[in-house]
Amino acid sequence: MKKIFLSLILILFFSFSFYSCKNVVDLSNVEYPKPVYSDSQKQELVNYTNSIKDNPNDAKVYFNRANLEKSCCDFIKALKDYDKAVELDQTNYEYYNNRAKLKKDYLGYLIDAKKDLDKVIELVPGYDKAYIDRADIKIKISDFEGAIKDCNKAIEINANSYGAYEKRADAKKKIGDRQGAIKDYEEIIKIIPFKFDSYKGEADCI
Repeated sequence: MKKIFLSLILILFFSFSFYSCKNVVDLSNVEYPKPVYSDSQKQELVNYTNSIKDNPNDAKVYFNRANLEKSCCDFIKALKDYDKAVELDQTNYEYYNNRAKLKKDYLGYLIDAKKDLDKVIELVPGYDKAYIDRADIKIKISDFEGAIKDCNKAIEINANSYGAYEKRADAKKKIGDRQGAIKDYEEIIKIIPFKFDSYKGEADCI
């Protein structure tokens, strides 16, 4: 009886593991929020669509329509429009940057989002927020040393970039550098004295 019970536990464990892994890899069945457009946004969408019919090679219009679609939770359509904007103009960092945010924050396509941020940094090496967003992805995929390097670069560009200190503190905690994390929280408090999360983060490291 004991052997049968253990066998059942093992079967359930591997079944769950397989199911979990499948969900991590295959996002095709993810249910996204239902898009919601106000009357004015619907009209704005129509205007963009008509503009695209008149000039199908205008990357900016696809980009603007994608921003509207994203704001209305129409994520899949937004991604297609960002893709089209990038296809038409591969020199505008905003197209890659907004597509990266959509992939990272709403669709869970972390590796693809990182590639877009790589391109943003290639086009605008001094854009500190791109390094912070890339550091966020690297933390999520357990590349903590890479995240720290990106935060270092963001701080080099902008010494008052509290977001970079925040992400660097997160990465340092992950590798067990609690003293380093405390120093970063102290820097955040200097920049924003009333950011209470930083006091809590510092206290958790002590």
